[in-house]
Amino acid sequence: MARPPLDPKARRGAIEESPEEFLRRFLEHRLEVDLLPEPWGSPLLEALTPLGPLYAFDRGAPPAPVGPTPVLLHGVAEWVRPLEGEAYLKRVRDRYRLGGEARELGEGFYLLEVRAGGRG
Repeated sequence: MARPPLDPKARRGAIEESPEEFLRRFLEHRLEVDLLPEPWGSPLLEALTPLGPLYAFDRGAPPAPVGPTPVLLHGVAEWVRPLEGEAYLKRVRDRYRLGGEARELGEGFYLLEVRAGGRG
C-alpha cells in the first residue's frame, strides 16, 4: 500500500531550539562534501555533492572550512511526492528539486537520501 505524500505543514513547533541542539540531534546524518572557498563573511556555501553543486546558507562562524568537510544540510520541503526514477538534484530558478529515498526519523522529520548512481 502506497503511503500518502508527506505534508510538511503538518509539523508544528520550532524546527530547532538552537543551532547547537539541531546539530546534536542530527549529527549522525552529516554528509562529507567539498566546500569551495567563499569571500570572508559570505553567508553562502558552495558544496560539491555527488550529484552536483549545491548552494546553502552557512550557519557556522566564519571563516567556513574549505575542502572535504562533514556538513549537515537542512531543507524544508514545499512539496513532496513519491520518487519516480533515479535520484536527482537540480536547481530551478531560486529553488532546488531533489529526488531520493525518504526515511522517517520521528517527530515529523525525514532524511532524504540522495546518492549518485541510483535511487536512495
